[in-house]
Amino acid sequence: MAASLRPGSLAFNPRPRRLSTPTDAFQLHPDDDSDDDEDPPPLAAEAPTPTPVETTDPDPPSASGRTRIAIVEEDSSDDDDDETTTTTTEEASKTTTADPAVAAEASKDRGNALFKSGDFKAAEAAYTEAIAAVPASAAYLANRAAARLKLGDHVGAELDASSAISIDPAHAKARHRRAIALVALGRHRDACEEYAHVVKAFPGHKGVEAEAAAARASADVEEMTEKAAAMKSLAEESASKFAAATATAAAAAETTTKETKREKNAEEATESPKPKPKASSPKTKTPVTKDDIDAKAAAAAALLREKKSTRRGSGGAAPAKTATEFERGCRTLRGKPEALSAFISALSVADVKRVVKESVSNVMLGAFAEAADKVWIPAGDVEKFSEYAAAVAALPRFAFNALLMSTADKAAMTRAFDAAGADERTAETRKLWKC
Repeated sequence: MAASLRPGSLAFNPRPRRLSTPTDAFQLHPDDDSDDDEDPPPLAAEAPTPTPVETTDPDPPSASGRTRIAIVEEDSSDDDDDETTTTTTEEASKTTTADPAVAAEASKDRGNALFKSGDFKAAEAAYTEAIAAVPASAAYLANRAAARLKLGDHVGAELDASSAISIDPAHAKARHRRAIALVALGRHRDACEEYAHVVKAFPGHKGVEAEAAAARASADVEEMTEKAAAMKSLAEESASKFAAATATAAAAAETTTKETKREKNAEEATESPKPKPKASSPKTKTPVTKDDIDAKAAAAAALLREKKSTRRGSGGAAPAKTATEFERGCRTLRGKPEALSAFISALSVADVKRVVKESVSNVMLGAFAEAADKVWIPAGDVEKFSEYAAAVAALPRFAFNALLMSTADKAAMTRAFDAAGADERTAETRKLWKC
């Protein structure tokens, strides 16, 4: 029987050889795309070249020149092996496709192989498929953050790493990748907060310590620059206030003098002529005192404070200027519904879209739910609730972050929608919030 090289035969070993990985690999760097301890998928081993079988002619040529040829029968069992192998492969494929977790792992493994080959764009797409199958996986999000760092998409990398941390706060690699993205985005102080976690997770790691020190130095320079600018602005504002108060006081004094002179002339015109008094030294104008100037300055300062309070909106809360400031305020004020409502209301609906943009997070969504459930709906401000809920639901990445909301926040949003009524606009918004 002739030797066969088909799978299942003794001449073919389907198990691939495991390839070694470099021992000096930086396990914390985004190049390490795998967030578990599995080895990278090995390369398929090449099938061994079959050794030709030497045959000897059992009989010499006959005298007539004819040669005897040995007849070898084919192994008919190969056809059965083919059918069995094909059926097993199809059943395994159906099982893999039907299980989202298995499909996600397959996409993740494919992304790991593409990442190691340097095809970061394709790796990002593979990780995206894994996330679509299993959205609440910190490992898949951290892997895609590494691919996006390689592609220079620091905004996307920061969002993925932040989402991974919200799922698993102890995920050290996600925190490291977020820190790298924050440094690239110029947010050094936020990066320092992340590096504090990373240094604890990897004590004594020289590379991490160097990165953390560089981020701290940049944050110190940024802080000093902002303080200097604030002091300069304060000095200019104080000088402007003093000059305005002085000008106001001088104008008021001049007006008073003119009115006094006008009244005196009117009185003299109505009285009978009197003998001219003897010449005397000219009267001196009453000088403006320091008390007059201070009074005018205090009045101007009060007016300025009133204008600033009006601009700040409800409750006098200062509006956030960036998505980071807005998220930090939402996190800090949780549990204080009145202050939280004032903080959110300081931004108009248009400002929410302009400030948050693509940086919406489950922390922000939870804050909106608390403000609506505890303040807006009980106060009967259904219109405000409807406008903010619709504006937030229209933000990019809203649907993904809505899945990450806590059970308590989802319940609060459900109560708010129940109390708001069932008009057409509210019903459409409620579908987006999935409450």
